[in-house]
Amino acid sequence: MTYTALDTLKDTVLRVEDKIGVAQDHLSGSRDIDDEDDAMQILEYARRLLWEALADHVAGVSPAFPHYPTAASHQDAHTYSDGSTICELIDLSDGAGVFYFPRYDGDRDAFINMFETGRRARLTLVEGTADGNDH
Repeated sequence: MTYTALDTLKDTVLRVEDKIGVAQDHLSGSRDIDDEDDAMQILEYARRLLWEALADHVAGVSPAFPHYPTAASHQDAHTYSDGSTICELIDLSDGAGVFYFPRYDGDRDAFINMFETGRRARLTLVEGTADGNDH
């Protein structure tokens, strides 16, 4: 049987949602496990399901690492059918990175400013108090 992209999306959402729910049960303690390794394996399996679904419909994408063996496969996986960007990795001034999704995150500059301001505020709280003075 040949599956459409919508078939793959439906299948993948339900399978990944199930696996994330199981991992949440493990991490919350409602399932009996000795450590977090089982939950981490379940989450890694869910990630693999997502990559397999993408690879089924985007030429050049691999479910195995590296997922984008070529620049073209990376571009195809990060671009909507109309040519607009799905997501962009933005490097913040402190060296951290954050993914920006234009369709959902609004104005790019405002998004970056929100992260830059929020990270500076958290650093101030960690280093001292909110006013910057140690008490």
